[in-house]
Amino acid sequence: MWSVFLSPANAAQHEEMTAELWERGTAGIMDAADGFRAYFEDERSARKAAFDLLSDASGVREEPAPELLPENCKDWEPVYAATRFVIVPTGRRGEFAFGPRLVLEVNAGMAFGSGRHETTQLCLEALEQYLKAGHAVLDVGCGSGILALAAQKLGAGSVVACDIQEDAIRTAREHFSGALVQGSADCVRNGFADIVLANVSARINDRLAADLRRVLKPDGVLITSGFIEGNVPQSFQPSKEMQRGEWLCWICTADGIRPLATTDDANVHSLNWY
Repeated sequence: MWSVFLSPANAAQHEEMTAELWERGTAGIMDAADGFRAYFEDERSARKAAFDLLSDASGVREEPAPELLPENCKDWEPVYAATRFVIVPTGRRGEFAFGPRLVLEVNAGMAFGSGRHETTQLCLEALEQYLKAGHAVLDVGCGSGILALAAQKLGAGSVVACDIQEDAIRTAREHFSGALVQGSADCVRNGFADIVLANVSARINDRLAADLRRVLKPDGVLITSGFIEGNVPQSFQPSKEMQRGEWLCWICTADGIRPLATTDDANVHSLNWY
């Protein structure tokens, strides 16, 4: 395992860097006092990330794989989200009594989606508000599968989750029993979804906008997050905005999605399009 240390100047740069690293297939990210360290399976990927993100190459080093998760899960406390959910580390469900709460038992592994991030919690709040029993839901960039699992728990009729990262699909299979696709929204037929979830970065949202609109039913809604104030996607006009700290979640109708990019580019959904 190889790692690279990055020290962003501000919160906006931190968000951009972490989004870029996930797109490049980082195996995981660990925060530090003055930055964060991203892990890769090989030296070349780590050095390329260091060079492209203007980090000192001396910060690249070989080291044992960190015990990010699931080992650290044993120290987590339950996270209450929205009004109906509680997120519990895998294997600890029996330690707590949650009453009528819907339990999301998650081992996030090295995939984004432990449920502790503001964007995940905002998406859960939006799902509570907009999902009706029987709805068809598409989760694009599903990460750990936590949002797809939440949609199932709320009574969605069908849920499809997709992610271009093999590690994410492997992790999502631990939590989510519905359809999982290693790919992106281009794999899904026109007008499939009553609700589309896209908890990804601002840049990826813009790249996917045409397909996000295409797969949405005319009266459906897009729930999109993964970006902060001052660095928002440009292809959307939200009908509602939710916020937690600096992080935003937008609710968009089909008419509010105005793609700046087309899907004619063969690399729109590629692991290498960056």
